[in-house]
Amino acid sequence: MEEKSVLMDQRDKLRTELNQLMDSAAAASAPAPSTAPAPTHSYKKPTKKRISSSSSSLSTSSSSTSSSTSSSEAEKKKKKKKKKKKKTKKPNERTFGRRMTTPEQVTHRYLQILTTFRKTKSIPESLKKHKVDKTTLALTNIIAEVAIASDGEDFTVPPYTAGTTLQSYAKDLLKFLSSCPQLKSKIEKMKAANKLLPIKNKFRG
Repeated sequence: MEEKSVLMDQRDKLRTELNQLMDSAAAASAPAPSTAPAPTHSYKKPTKKRISSSSSSLSTSSSSTSSSTSSSEAEKKKKKKKKKKKKTKKPNERTFGRRMTTPEQVTHRYLQILTTFRKTKSIPESLKKHKVDKTTLALTNIIAEVAIASDGEDFTVPPYTAGTTLQSYAKDLLKFLSSCPQLKSKIEKMKAANKLLPIKNKFRG
């Protein structure tokens, strides 16, 4: 009986010790209550320096953008002006600005001047418009006159040989007209009626 009571006492002690250990372990594992004060957020008003710096940066950025746009617009205007300045030459300048080398070119130029003369009734004005000197025209005038007056008529006009100068060919036509009074008379009548230019022929050599 005594041994049994001793064993029961030891069991009770172990239980109490075990309970104490469990209570202390639970207390140690639980988080301790925080005593630190909660953080507070403070709002600071922007100072005058910050406001002025931000406004100045905005103004500089706006001025830079406006200057860039204005410069781009100026470049576009310059390009448009350059395009407008580039004009193609008139056909008359290309045709009459170069030297005539064939009877066809001489006749073509003569007809253009004749068309202008019928409108202006002025030889100097017509020649000036087509940039042709009167002496230059007079030297080859007979070539165009014979070609125009003999068109559709049964006249045996001397042919032009390649390599022959226009002045030499003009002299050949002058000889031909002296032997063909009908064509020569027709040319004179056409000049009087302003169907041909009233310009006297000239010859060199």
